[in-house]
Amino acid sequence: MYLALPTERLREELVEWDLEKVAIEPLEPGVSGDVFLLTGRDQRWVAKCAYQARDEFEPGLRAAAVIATTGLATATVRTTRSGERLRMIEWPPGHHHPLAVLDFVPGHLLRTKSPEAPAILGRVCEMVQARLAQVDANDLGLADRGEEWLDYLISTDEDLGHFAWLHEVNATLAARASGAAASLGRPCGVWDGPDVLMETGTLGLLDFGHVAYQPTINFVANRLVACALGDEQRRAQFLVAFSRELTLPEQDLEWLPLFELVNVAIYAKFAAWRLQNKPDRGIPPDEARQSVERIARYLIQR
Repeated sequence: MYLALPTERLREELVEWDLEKVAIEPLEPGVSGDVFLLTGRDQRWVAKCAYQARDEFEPGLRAAAVIATTGLATATVRTTRSGERLRMIEWPPGHHHPLAVLDFVPGHLLRTKSPEAPAILGRVCEMVQARLAQVDANDLGLADRGEEWLDYLISTDEDLGHFAWLHEVNATLAARASGAAASLGRPCGVWDGPDVLMETGTLGLLDFGHVAYQPTINFVANRLVACALGDEQRRAQFLVAFSRELTLPEQDLEWLPLFELVNVAIYAKFAAWRLQNKPDRGIPPDEARQSVERIARYLIQR
């Protein structure tokens, strides 16, 4: 059962950042962790307890520091008084997870369905991928784990309830993606992010939680699914914005529809699992079920 990190338990850990006296406000929990707003006398931060292994979480902190060098407002890490990016804490009891404190980035989250979203996300995706391509992946704490990025799609361990049929569909898509990926490059990049904040005409970035080696076209497909699924005009806007400085090889573009389906399938599977196993978190069950059904229909129609 999910147990939110209590604020007083968090306060005990904040001693390591000399922030034990700040005001703590729990925020809407993320998919992979608990999030808190920390308010001091004249400054704000965000604390995140991630229910991930350290080697899954820390590369995102390192990637954020790299992207911050582009001049974009980015949620970069505040180190502990001993200079560490994070602390491993025991929560829930018997389990250790990373806790980090990040700079607060002001603004409101860009709505992925807004008219301007394709152009903005295309540009951000291009900037992030181009910058990370210049960095030695060892500096991000990353290891090339081959086709591990397809493991979730292939796995049949998750209870998907009425949507168990997705396992068979996903296995077929994973096999096709694996075959395509064999001929594609696999740089490090950010999948399912970063999130974009808007503040008086400027952009801010946060949540670099999925940094990994994957084909570039999969990073692109993921952001396309977020803002232009089934809309050719928005799709074109995204690709024009992405291609200002980075040019996708024709070979990659030929595989784009397949990798869009792969990303749709991943989201469908996760949504079905959440609906079956964690109905008390996130959106209401009826709305969640409608969302899964909508995504599933898209898969079937393709």
